[in-house]
Amino acid sequence: HFAWVSNEEGVVADPEALMLIARAAEGSARDGLSILDQAIAHAGLEGGGVTADAVRQMLGLSDRGAVRDLLTLILAGDGAGALASMRRQYDYGVDPLSVLRSLLETVHGITLTKVGTPADAAQPMEERAAREEWAASLGYPALHRLWQLFLKGHDEVAKAALPIEAAEMALLRAIYASTLPDPGELARQIASGAAPSVASTAAPPPTPPSGEAPPWNAGSAAKAPEPVATGPILPPTFEALVDLLDESGGLAIAARLRHGARIVSYAPPEFVLSGSRPVSADTLAELNTLLKSVTRTAWKVSIVDAPGAPTLREAQDAADAAVRQAILESPIMKAAVAAFPDAQLESWPGQRSNA
Repeated sequence: HFAWVSNEEGVVADPEALMLIARAAEGSARDGLSILDQAIAHAGLEGGGVTADAVRQMLGLSDRGAVRDLLTLILAGDGAGALASMRRQYDYGVDPLSVLRSLLETVHGITLTKVGTPADAAQPMEERAAREEWAASLGYPALHRLWQLFLKGHDEVAKAALPIEAAEMALLRAIYASTLPDPGELARQIASGAAPSVASTAAPPPTPPSGEAPPWNAGSAAKAPEPVATGPILPPTFEALVDLLDESGGLAIAARLRHGARIVSYAPPEFVLSGSRPVSADTLAELNTLLKSVTRTAWKVSIVDAPGAPTLREAQDAADAAVRQAILESPIMKAAVAAFPDAQLESWPGQRSNA
């Protein structure tokens, strides 16, 4: 539709520029036409067509090529380079929140490529090639950690008094995490007595994803030799077990357990779930297979007609509610509410994301 409008107005518009306008409009045709009208006006002043670079500058969006370069530097563990790239975009007028959002979109796109989702024909060839390269070199645990780190950084930047500084700290946190081994593999090594030394885990990261596998994949690509005899991994609590499944790539099963499983008893390698939350036979079979693969031992999972404990998500929500109530009961908050009766507590330090 935007292409048709551009043709009717006699203006040449890049397809990528129109895609940026559509994304910025977020489904609103009226907002999209308003943005397109502004872009056409800018194009008239500059004596050219509607280009992607002009639209990015007008909307304060991050260039896709710059985002790819930034992610390459993060995966390579190049802190100085990543900060310089971030500052360069900021100096061009790009909102730091937009950069974090673009990194999230890129990680999401890489994950979709890894699971075999057909590529978007509207994407530039360079973007598709980069995502395919990263999808081949990054594992699911690494992509999951990247998503969580960038999501946390995005939330922090959105609330920060100093957005650019918060964005830089978020990038450095992601770079630091790239030098750590894969949590699932590290748990196995600790259980078997073959955990790597501090020197080996703190080694400088190798090459970026344009060559060999990046540091984010180093935890699985350069593993220490497996010992001949390995024992089972038996997490001490149900929550620790769910975390281990999540870190080992069982994201869907871990999410179902975290949100729906009411534990009655836990004595590894056996636990009992409450029948108050029905669990399908397929889910149980998938869970048993994953448990055996991750912990190297068979588990007995049974269901009984008993209430069970709150789910892990319910327990987290209850803890968050208790913290919120404690803050509301503090003298300073009572004074604030007394002065501003309509005020509401929306966020507080240490608040956990619901993502």
